[in-house]
Amino acid sequence: MAGGVLIPDRLRGELTDRAIAVIHRLSEMIIPAEAHFDARLDPDRLARAVELVLDAEPVLGCRFVHDAWRPYWERLPRPLDDAFLVAADDASFEAFACEPLDPGRGPQLLACLWPAPDGDRLLVKVGHYAADAGGTKEALETLARTYRRLAVEPRYEPEPNVGGSRSMGQVMRRVPWSARPRIAGNALRGLRGLVGGAPPTRFPVTREQRPGPPRYALRHVEREHVTALAEYGKERGATINDVVATAVLRALSVVADRSRPSELRLLVTADLRRHLPCGRGAGLCNMSGIDPMSLGVPPELDEGFDGLLARVTRHTRGRKASWIGLNDYVAMLPVIGWMPMSWLDGIFGGLIRATNRGLRMPNGLTNMGPIRREAVDFGAAPRRAFLRVPPTFPPNFVLGMSGYGGELSLSAGWYPGSAPEALVERFFDLIVEELRALRPTGR
Repeated sequence: MAGGVLIPDRLRGELTDRAIAVIHRLSEMIIPAEAHFDARLDPDRLARAVELVLDAEPVLGCRFVHDAWRPYWERLPRPLDDAFLVAADDASFEAFACEPLDPGRGPQLLACLWPAPDGDRLLVKVGHYAADAGGTKEALETLARTYRRLAVEPRYEPEPNVGGSRSMGQVMRRVPWSARPRIAGNALRGLRGLVGGAPPTRFPVTREQRPGPPRYALRHVEREHVTALAEYGKERGATINDVVATAVLRALSVVADRSRPSELRLLVTADLRRHLPCGRGAGLCNMSGIDPMSLGVPPELDEGFDGLLARVTRHTRGRKASWIGLNDYVAMLPVIGWMPMSWLDGIFGGLIRATNRGLRMPNGLTNMGPIRREAVDFGAAPRRAFLRVPPTFPPNFVLGMSGYGGELSLSAGWYPGSAPEALVERFFDLIVEELRALRPTGR
């Protein structure tokens, strides 16, 4: 019982939970959210807020059970004393950010506070089995709201969101049946790109993974540069996402192995909450889709930024007009629903191993979206907030982007031995240099 509501001991697993369990071989299934404050937070109140949010969104206070036929969520016994900790220094704070979160052990949200000399730093880590980046921001907002409420009402307990659906059916019921054959066709074309044609232009990650935690590359593009690149894109009918994707692809073309033919491809993500009237699901969940961006041959130096941006913009406009991000939900999810988990592990595990052997998996760019001020207002708004992308297992490589207060943050997590740190840092420098150099007409 929490907040006057009985929380069941078992929550049903959704098809998206099964899908995430199937692709766990691609990355560490964590989404860290980080906020840097000028102020000091109350660690005792924050610990209590973390405890309460595990009941406010019940899936966060559960462990994932890999049942052969119907995986489900099992509520953990209370209290959960290890969901919050205070870091002693920067190294232990960063170690917490990189440490895996075992979905089978739970809970699905952990938090760490570091009282840094220049102000407190908070990192909230959400298990990807429970939620995507959009869900992580919702969990963060619930935590911040609970923390503020406890300041004026110390005995406050939020009402658990027991009835909130976590199903993708919230989106799929809004997709007309007449559109589904076209969406399935999009999925088949994307699958052909994984198994046929020239391989993608890739960041040179090896298959080697040495023991040890991942490392993160982080960059922050200042507000004035983001304003300039947004205006630059608007003049050309492009979004900030298009502009960043173009900078990433141009940087890839510099650092990639160009000794063999390749095609310019990225895997991008789409937040499907945009199909819902209120912009969010009824419960905390995964509600994002993956979509392939295929642009043909890599750019030559004489094409210039504008030329490649035009290619990117044409592609994204076409995909947005054809239910971007829904391919797998129409073509694959119905199959995932009736197969036992052992079959799914065998089929999709084999597909992932095959694409890894042939280096067929394109690099990824996931736009994790803007962070609203309310989501990180812990009595005071932070000076900086951003999401880190889940660290990717070699030989794959994914970048993430998020925004807060007009600033754009980029991240990537990779493992020791899979790529030289200097090369990763150079790759990020190339991207940021391009973005900072963009100027709209007349500036």
